[in-house]
Amino acid sequence: MTTLTRRWLAPLLLGLGSAWLVADVAPRLQAHGSEARYVREVDWPRPRIAHTYGLSYSELGLGAYRNEVETHTVGGRQCVAGGLIGFDVDDAYGFDVDEPVTLTLTYAPALTTPFTVVWERNGGDTLGRAEVDPEPGEPLRSVTLTLDRARLAGHGTRGIDIAVGSRGGVCLCDIEVVRSGASRAPAAFGRVRLEVTDAASGRPLPARAGLYDATG
Repeated sequence: MTTLTRRWLAPLLLGLGSAWLVADVAPRLQAHGSEARYVREVDWPRPRIAHTYGLSYSELGLGAYRNEVETHTVGGRQCVAGGLIGFDVDDAYGFDVDEPVTLTLTYAPALTTPFTVVWERNGGDTLGRAEVDPEPGEPLRSVTLTLDRARLAGHGTRGIDIAVGSRGGVCLCDIEVVRSGASRAPAAFGRVRLEVTDAASGRPLPARAGLYDATG
């Protein structure tokens, strides 16, 4: 083989090798979508629940979960299993309230490890939290919790109000949300105008302010 031939073949072989590498790798690449973290909406219709999501972060105090969401059939019911499952309560049923809300979860003990329920709460640190230890012995079990001072304002990931998480996994087969109706409707509406100025010059100053009631 002459030197000229070797010079001609080298770029050709390099190009063919690169093309093979791209062809071999390209089918394995998948787009993640616009959300950098794991978010998957689940087709799991339930009364008073607008959306159900499998998540890695809830923005309600639970995060860094790695279990992806999947579905199972347990006891004739379609169930949703994963590490972190979020629920967006239908705004038409309740939005920006301040009252106890009853939450009933039906779960499959064989596919569930101890789990945590979190919700957006009025007052304090704005987060409510409850721990649940699964009760074995039956294919399906239910637990009822009172979400104290639930807000349902959609400040979690994708607008969720409630999240259920377990590092070992949780399998939910039903969810029921019932409002107590204790929220008081405002008797009237008003307007507050707040101006912050420099005492010496009278010029407006940037400021951060908050309005709180007696409960915080």
